[in-house]
Amino acid sequence: MILSKLADNNLSKDAVPVYFDHCVLYNEFNKSISFSNHFTSFGIISLLAGSGNFKINNVETLLDQNSFVIVNRGSKVSFSVNQTPQQKTKIVYLFFNHILSQLVAKDIFHNLNEQILTENSIDDYSLIEHIHFNNASLKENLHTLLSLGDSCASFQALKADMLIRKMLEDIITENYAAFRMADNLNVIKQSTKVSLYKRIAIAKSWMETHFSLPLKLTDLADIAMVNSQHFLRLFKKAYNTTPHQYLTEIRLRQAKRLLTHPTKSVSEVCYEVGFESLSSFSILFKKQTGHSPKKFKMMHMLDV
Repeated sequence: MILSKLADNNLSKDAVPVYFDHCVLYNEFNKSISFSNHFTSFGIISLLAGSGNFKINNVETLLDQNSFVIVNRGSKVSFSVNQTPQQKTKIVYLFFNHILSQLVAKDIFHNLNEQILTENSIDDYSLIEHIHFNNASLKENLHTLLSLGDSCASFQALKADMLIRKMLEDIITENYAAFRMADNLNVIKQSTKVSLYKRIAIAKSWMETHFSLPLKLTDLADIAMVNSQHFLRLFKKAYNTTPHQYLTEIRLRQAKRLLTHPTKSVSEVCYEVGFESLSSFSILFKKQTGHSPKKFKMMHMLDV
């Protein structure tokens, strides 16, 4: 892994960069800055602190420390940060080894043996080139990579490569899922298919991060920038479930995790994950797990 300083003059303005090792570009800013239009390789752009206005292929996106974006090879990016001297912005670009990413993608996709994938689509990440909302592991991994640096020590270099390989495999697997789900939309024009899939994927990602809020169908449709009934149809076609069913699934999954906490009561868990009724939470939980929340918690306590 190569660790280098992120600066406007070391970004590629005239050609698509090709990296034959994983490359991390990082910098901290405590003043307003702007980086002009530049080409990217396949990778991730994330902020570990602060916020900034990014433009990716002329589409404006506001990123902060709770979000990140996957960028396709050959995309054009520019960004600006307006802040006071008391603020600090930490920006990370992670570009994957070009050859390795192609080999891993081919290995994963060929093992899946899906007909919707072609040699060209294997290297195309346009479907998932949109804002994603951070999970804790991604942020932790980026901090770890920065702490490891570009050390030549065998253990540190191996650890960095293993972390990046896992992130790469996760993104490639997500890309495969995106191709499969976008194909379910039955839209012939590719540009329309990409646009619609990105919109519902952003709303889905928002649900996964904000599941505890009292989300309504109209809220999610607004995020996807389509009317509520159109959003409902698209979501069901892509993911084979409704937004309400998916939100319930997320909440129940989080509830199972929180019920293993020794000091949290069933009612605390119920309201923390977004349910408004303890009785409906108990019914749904038992339907999915076969046990009431109380019994599930007791069984876990006995196993500890």
